[in-house]
Amino acid sequence: MSIQAAYDNWSATYDADKNLTRDLDRTVTRETLMGLRCKSVVEIGCGTGKNTLLLSQIALKIYAI
Repeated sequence: MSIQAAYDNWSATYDADKNLTRDLDRTVTRETLMGLRCKSVVEIGCGTGKNTLLLSQIALKIYAI
């Protein structure tokens, strides 16, 4: 299996699987950024988009790749 295929398979369950590091990252990111208001945000390496919803609450435009 190629690396790309492995990541494609993993992305289907990434947000639902138990992952303490990912969940801590989500909590810290939310606590750090929720007070901000931005015109635009560039999210590089957005993956499954786990932070994109949060970013949409603080920015008028989001560019996620």
